Amino acid sequence: MGWDAACKRTATWALMKCKKTGKKFFFMATHGPLKKEANGHAGRILVEIDQQYNKEKLPTIVVGDMNARPGQTFHQNMLKHYEDAYLVAEKKCGTIGTFNGPVDSDKNFSLPHRRIDQIYIHSTENGKVTVNEYTVNRDRYPISGSHYFPSDHCPVYVDVTIK
Repeated sequence: MGWDAACKRTATWALMKCKKTGKKFFFMATHGPLKKEANGHAGRILVEIDQQYNKEKLPTIVVGDMNARPGQTFHQNMLKHYEDAYLVAEKKCGTIGTFNGPVDSDKNFSLPHRRIDQIYIHSTENGKVTVNEYTVNRDRYPISGSHYFPSDHCPVYVDVTIK
């Protein structure tokens, strides 16, 4: 239970291995708390989880609906350890922001501060993560004569290289 006592939030982590290259990395997925105080602590806790469970000091990728925008405490805490994939991407394609809601409005996608779904990376002496490309998928699917997003969040896609 978080500081806001609103709901339980978790961070799921796994040690991953690329079948093609054999390179290993630490991966975390999370859904950030809604309340600002709890959300600010969540960024710090994700860093602690990485440091506690990533025993091999592998490069790390963290993904999720962070429920925080750039500049907020969560983001500031994450940037003490991680890099924001959007900020370090070599190529940014089309859509930048993500959103939470049913409205397809260009303002939801064109402004970097609208990013609540984020990906963070951390390089170590055991592997460097490079973000080659960043984009947000805005595909909609036909259902009963209309086109709908599959979720109230658009998925963030990054192409990364781990060396």
